[in-house]
Amino acid sequence: MTFHTRGTMNGLPSFRLDGRTAVVTGGWSGIGRTTAHMFASVGASVVILDSDSAAASDAADEIGSSARTITMDVTAPTAVEEVFDGIGNRYGRIDVLFNNAGINRRRASMELGLEDWNALIAVNLTGMLFCARTAAKHMTMCGSIVIQHSCWE
Repeated sequence: MTFHTRGTMNGLPSFRLDGRTAVVTGGWSGIGRTTAHMFASVGASVVILDSDSAAASDAADEIGSSARTITMDVTAPTAVEEVFDGIGNRYGRIDVLFNNAGINRRRASMELGLEDWNALIAVNLTGMLFCARTAAKHMTMCGSIVIQHSCWE
């Protein structure tokens, strides 16, 4: 993937994240994978969090040495805290959270069972809350918060 990051756009200076740490949940495909590439292309250290370790590793390998992966279940609050604490300790900071983990059950709502509904809510809403709340604790230590939640339909 190629991202144009040099020069100016409409008189604005180049956007750079050198020395910053960007965390991307659900970063193994689609919007998350593309965003992880973009963060790396502007100088960020990228941490891809995903429940699919093999696919996330493929994404990180594609990005190169500025990316690493951690397998994590966003619905497990203790695991989320441990992972974000580990990222904060390793990199000294968390600057960006691209909160992109999500699942979909492609069927009509009348066919959607309670188990599927609960899984959707757990990952797509509660998991995002756990990640945002935990990342924000680290981000406030750096003096700013940038959190992006992604939703796909």
